[in-house]
Amino acid sequence: MKNFVIINLNNGGSCEYIEKIADEDNIVILQILFDNFNSPTFSLVDGSDSLNLAAAEENQKRDIEIPKDWIQQHKNFHLEVIDIVPNIEYEFSFITEAINIKSNILVRPGSSTDFIIYSAVNNNYSDLPIATRSKIGAVIVGKGLDVTTSGILSGEEIEILTNLQIENLLK
Repeated sequence: MKNFVIINLNNGGSCEYIEKIADEDNIVILQILFDNFNSPTFSLVDGSDSLNLAAAEENQKRDIEIPKDWIQQHKNFHLEVIDIVPNIEYEFSFITEAINIKSNILVRPGSSTDFIIYSAVNNNYSDLPIATRSKIGAVIVGKGLDVTTSGILSGEEIEILTNLQIENLLK
């Protein structure tokens, strides 16, 4: 899944929208739109760890790919956008949730300046163990069962009969 997070610096640094394109790339691209800026610089920052991304020329848009290894290694990070003239600084926060680079990576907004990057479950369950009574793993929801959006499994109420009740029914 190719994810474009479109951020408009001309509009106060808000997220315009997130576009998803189904393909094999499995990447996150920040598309930064700006007009009245000199030469903004872009950096990914997580505490003392930072990664400088390519600076942009004035009056253009810039597509910046967040490296997959950065997404895997950093649970919480932010994008800093700094321009000396006209003295601006924007910060966009990213939180990663259960990232598996082999699965589809998706982005959803947390707010106008916060984003959540997560892995979607794909159809390849080869590295997911099957659940048992003592081990967490994959299950398939069968007849008489239901699962909520938060992952809670429940069953329909059924009537349990004793052997004597069954014998009486069969008479």
